[in-house]
Amino acid sequence: MDVQLILVFVLFGIALLYLGRTVYLNVKPKKGGACKTCSACSDIAEPLKKKADITS
Repeated sequence: MDVQLILVFVLFGIALLYLGRTVYLNVKPKKGGACKTCSACSDIAEPLKKKADITS
């Protein structure tokens, strides 16, 4: 095997990993929260919602 063929296989493998990661990130369930990226603000938002319901 020459170096050029090895480089092609390595780049092809990297491309497959990238596509697999992209598909995985689009298919996995999203976490709760305002921006849908993490659940850090969901714990903060819950008491605020309850407080808003009490005052209205």
